[in-house]
Amino acid sequence: MTTWVSSEHFKWNPGTNFQEGDIVQWGPATANSEIGLSAANAHAAFVVQINGVANTPDGAREMGFAGTVRDEDPVSQWSNVILAEVYGEGGGETSSITMSASNIREEVRSYVYKGFWRLRDEYKCALTFSNSFGSGVIYVGKDDEGKYLNHESGYTERATYNATIPAKAELSHSVGATKWTFDNRWWKNGQNNFTTQAISIVVDQYNAEWSARYTSGGSPSSLVYFENQSDNLPINSIIRVNDEDKISKTPGYTPGAVSATAYQTLLVDRVHYTFSQWSTGSTNLSISPTSAGTYIAHYTFDYVLPPADLNTYSTAVGSAFHLKWRKVSNAYQYVDTIEVWRKVKDVHAAMIIARRSPTATEYTDHDYSLTSGYTDNLIDYDVRLRYKTPARTVTSSANWLTVFGTELAEPRRDEPEVLVSSSTPKEFTIAAFPNPFNPRTSVTYTIPEPSYVEVNLYDLSGRLVNNLVNSDKGPGSHTISWDATGQAGEKLASGVYILQIAVHPNNGSSAFNVSMKLLLAK
Repeated sequence: MTTWVSSEHFKWNPGTNFQEGDIVQWGPATANSEIGLSAANAHAAFVVQINGVANTPDGAREMGFAGTVRDEDPVSQWSNVILAEVYGEGGGETSSITMSASNIREEVRSYVYKGFWRLRDEYKCALTFSNSFGSGVIYVGKDDEGKYLNHESGYTERATYNATIPAKAELSHSVGATKWTFDNRWWKNGQNNFTTQAISIVVDQYNAEWSARYTSGGSPSSLVYFENQSDNLPINSIIRVNDEDKISKTPGYTPGAVSATAYQTLLVDRVHYTFSQWSTGSTNLSISPTSAGTYIAHYTFDYVLPPADLNTYSTAVGSAFHLKWRKVSNAYQYVDTIEVWRKVKDVHAAMIIARRSPTATEYTDHDYSLTSGYTDNLIDYDVRLRYKTPARTVTSSANWLTVFGTELAEPRRDEPEVLVSSSTPKEFTIAAFPNPFNPRTSVTYTIPEPSYVEVNLYDLSGRLVNNLVNSDKGPGSHTISWDATGQAGEKLASGVYILQIAVHPNNGSSAFNVSMKLLLAK
């Protein structure tokens, strides 16, 4: 296709994520997208390529998730999205457009974004990638830095026709007492197709199953493994083995023919770590073992960063504040809670107004609404990550976002809210009665298997006011009675309290946290 620059410029809708394959439509500000835009007053095009986003006069733009680009405040002189015009909709079949090569600011562009359409996943081709022995890690796709993304065997990628998908097999895996070695073959739908470790697939019009072929042989007890740890807990992160990045814990390698280099610092799930020493006592970053075993790179815990990209872009003037932030990449490991804080000038100091699961990305504050200027209050919001291991509980430092707002005359009061994570089993239940209560309430919860259970109560400032349970519990239903007293037996003031249950299954499966609001009304 021939690349050209449109004679008309338009602004992106702030906060919109685009993906390759989306159809984008724009036209004059007076055009009505609900009844359709004709070729005479509109353009339509599909996204064919998203390039790296360069620095602009307004600062750096970041790539979004899974190959998307997010344009928060479009300005001139940057070009990262290539669109191909849709035939018959404002351009020729062989035309394309690159935005933007103009010094015209967003405020004076005559064309504006009208909408976009995305091909649903069920209409895309499904490509399944597996190891022939049925487990282990397989690499499909790459991140913005060109590094492969690791997935469990059996991972399915959905893609549009003619898309290119890179994949790569691990050279060896150890499962139980068996070592599996890659035999340099990839099969497609049961037929031999590629004879290389790394492959590049062009998607055709059909679903496909790709299998990396392995042969068994050797004993894991005679191999070398590398692992990253902090507080004697594994870190889901990378380590360089034979000058190639691997995911900790690595596959097994032959002693004497392998070297590993730990990274000086790691940033994993917004948590920052610094290398300390190897389990051998060596403080050198590189190590070359000559005997079998697991060699651990120990890291010290440094600090927790708040979630990235906290914003209120989707809030309209007069509406309740809607906060959004970027999802924590592997939020299930040691970040167990997201706290939403608020402070209002001359009204109240900083306080927790909500707790969310570690996979949450948004929250609506129904107490305050956005104003067009400083007519009422200066309001500050902050979203913090709580990092918790048996060795420590740490919350990320404050990073306040300041906005103009006013208190809603009739704020919406939700029913007492139960906050759960995606790892909470379906068999888990929780209920409180009465709620609101005075002076006593009973909380009943059901756990599916033997577990160590912690039940704590917090006030809205995040202060622990009482610990109700800290012991092993069997499967089934359990009831806690609380009489609105604190740790020392003191009577507590009326208001909202947060009850949090942390469940640690004895079988080693994933722990999970559940929180709910209790309203003491005197």
